[in-house]
Amino acid sequence: MNQKERAAPKREKRLTAPASALSRGIDELAAEARRCFDRHDFASAQKLCKDILARAPLHVDGMNLLGLMAQESARHAKAVRFFNKAIAADPYNAACHYNIGASYEVLNDRDQAAAHFKEALALGLSRKDAGQLVMQSAVVAACLDRIKAAWPRRPSVVELFGAPGIAALANDVFLCCALETSRLDGLVVERFLTDVRWALLQIASDAAPAFEAIESSIVNFCSALAQQYFRNEYVYAESSEEVRQVNALRDLLQEKLHLGSNIDPFLPAVVAAYVPLHTLPNAELLRQMEWPNVLTGLIRQQLLEPFEEAGDRNAIPTLTAIADKSAPVRRMYEENPFPRWTMITKDALPLPPGSDSEASAAAGDGAAEILVAGCGTGSKAIITALSYPNAKVLAIDMSLASLAYARRKAREANVRNIEFAQADIMNLGSIGRRFDRIEVIGVLQARLSPDRRRHSDVPPGAYSSRIACEGARLDQRFFHDERMPRSLVPCHGAPVHDCAHQGLSHRAAPLISRLRSRQGQPRQVSTPVSRRRRPRRPGPMGALRGGESADLHPNVLILRPIGWLTPQDGSG
Repeated sequence: MNQKERAAPKREKRLTAPASALSRGIDELAAEARRCFDRHDFASAQKLCKDILARAPLHVDGMNLLGLMAQESARHAKAVRFFNKAIAADPYNAACHYNIGASYEVLNDRDQAAAHFKEALALGLSRKDAGQLVMQSAVVAACLDRIKAAWPRRPSVVELFGAPGIAALANDVFLCCALETSRLDGLVVERFLTDVRWALLQIASDAAPAFEAIESSIVNFCSALAQQYFRNEYVYAESSEEVRQVNALRDLLQEKLHLGSNIDPFLPAVVAAYVPLHTLPNAELLRQMEWPNVLTGLIRQQLLEPFEEAGDRNAIPTLTAIADKSAPVRRMYEENPFPRWTMITKDALPLPPGSDSEASAAAGDGAAEILVAGCGTGSKAIITALSYPNAKVLAIDMSLASLAYARRKAREANVRNIEFAQADIMNLGSIGRRFDRIEVIGVLQARLSPDRRRHSDVPPGAYSSRIACEGARLDQRFFHDERMPRSLVPCHGAPVHDCAHQGLSHRAAPLISRLRSRQGQPRQVSTPVSRRRRPRRPGPMGALRGGESADLHPNVLILRPIGWLTPQDGSG
């Protein structure tokens, strides 16, 4: 027997799964592997994953689970290899991007970690989930414990950050990415961010005017925090002492600008956490200065983009007068164009032409006229324009500030089939235009009456209202018969399913159980299945198979990894 013949049995033994495994389906093996992983029986879970991959080499969850087990044993370089293979098989899997980012962070490759964390957020990791992942960080959790222990007084800077100091928090890559790209909310998040901002202000006040020994990671963290505050319209509370300290730092910044002195990047970063930079008296000088890369995102958000939007305001046409009773609402949104969204997540975008989706079907239709009434800052209107590329979309709003924001975002997304104009929804009958479809997004207090819809010359059944389900990504559409107005059906959240903590690494273990405890009893959506919007892409950590219900809470869609859907899960 030659060497090749002797090696054959070994290869055959290595590649052939046991008879007991062959008799079981891949989904069953995957479920058993997950149960073993949850019991910390990693040897059995690893063997099952290898059996799965022997039969299905591109099984994403098998590779993801092997990566998680490598993380558990602190073999992060090996984990990166498994996650990279999973991402190659499914580039739209947010779980794998998050998990590989966690390993890169441990390996001190911050650039790669940030790139994958941001991709996970771009793939649809929702605002609520991002906030809960942030709060489950060991460093953040320790700060929260210290805040709770000091209540009702505010902990000092040393108490808040503990022995590791602020550097441990500043080096949390996912925290910085979430602050830069998502709008985090919730009572716990608010208390945490409020105290952290106060602590940074104390550090800056003590370091002024020289600002020596301020590490770049702290400047980067403060810049990310300032971007978060700008995005939430600076709604968090600040004490009179904070106002005094901020005014002193703002005066110092203005003095340095006037004298042409060197400005440490930490100074504008701290001021920007309390006051938008573009509102400062010498904002134009700030915009023209050269700043280090650590402030790139902050300068773009608070100086470059606001000046660009100010230039756009004069280019926005006015279609109707603004009614007197609408003026207070307009003033509110002129001051605060809300929400200041950063990106349209990739799972909300239309699939390519030829796919089985509403958007693909619309792409083949003739040109249509679509009105988006009350478009605000434009995220839903831009999605509509992308979903119907052959249509002409007119997006209207009362607020020029909101429209300028929307116009800039449409330009960034290279959307060419959308036009923005200022108009009052109450005076739309005067524009004399016909629309094949009207979308009213969250403008319930001014929804069109049958008479106004008739004046706009809308075909029967073409009027729709999209109502966000408690801030969720999945909307419910309510279609109205022109012959008889009907009140909108109350929008209830869909049930949250127990996904057994699947798919995410160290921060996410308690996530779904928390969602269940907060949701309480499952709630049913009252509209027919045929009228519910289905996701345009597979969920970033899961996929809806053909014939399965789309009635899943958006958090479940995000937290469900591919291959883990069971008939019970899909029955919703």
